[in-house]
Amino acid sequence: MAGIVLVRQLLIWGPEFVEEFLINGEITNEKVSMAMLAFGIFMIALGFRRHEQKR
Repeated sequence: MAGIVLVRQLLIWGPEFVEEFLINGEITNEKVSMAMLAFGIFMIALGFRRHEQKR
């Protein structure tokens, strides 16, 4: 979902506006979506780590 929001904004407004929009001080729906996407990727990467159990 977050990827769709970012691509839609890029197609409508252009990369310069989207870059400025993502780094300004306001908390927006797009920023929350990007944070959720980053957190999901982090959790997936964490799940692929191998855990060694001590005996």
